[in-house]
Amino acid sequence: MPESSFGDINSKTASCIFPELYKLLEKRKEEGQVDHSYTVYHNISLEDIHTELQRRLNVSGIEEKKSRAKN
Repeated sequence: MPESSFGDINSKTASCIFPELYKLLEKRKEEGQVDHSYTVYHNISLEDIHTELQRRLNVSGIEEKKSRAKN
């Protein structure tokens, strides 16, 4: 599959997934199910989720984990 087509698919997928994700998070929050969602529990906005995913784009999971501050 050509690289540009792969990028187009990701853009379309993201635009469809984010509203559904947000609805699920809000539903869990309204129902008091904050223990089922890290983002509801910490009141992380959809914009913050998007920003974090954008930051992690093209970064391996191993490298991302290494970059986290150690407690």
